[in-house]
Amino acid sequence: MRRFKMLGIDPDKEQDKVVAGYRNNFKFFDAPCVIFVGMDKTLTSWSVFDCGAFVLGFLLAAHAEGLGACPQAFPTGYSSTIRSQLNIPDQMMIVLSIALGYPDLTVPVNQYRSLRRDLSEFVRWHGF
Repeated sequence: MRRFKMLGIDPDKEQDKVVAGYRNNFKFFDAPCVIFVGMDKTLTSWSVFDCGAFVLGFLLAAHAEGLGACPQAFPTGYSSTIRSQLNIPDQMMIVLSIALGYPDLTVPVNQYRSLRRDLSEFVRWHGF
């Protein structure tokens, strides 16, 4: 909700604008490119970690090249539609999508940075 407030949207009074903001997920925030990350359904659930490692490396490489990349889980809820439109075989599970493009920094939402909790709030060191 902080993101909506930064955009001047009152989430309690402007639900139509909040819904429109969420709908942007399904347009991939108007990015010119989207990447779907998938894995074969025969792999174990541990392979999701491999996908995560790949995505992290990809996001860092994209950023180093000046690209904006936004990992998204929302569109994967429509994996059957995505699969049929892109001829992705049924044995492939769509894990994540990544909207990709050069960010327009004049658009306020592209200047938004989410808050990060301090490591001490969720990491416990034992024996070090």
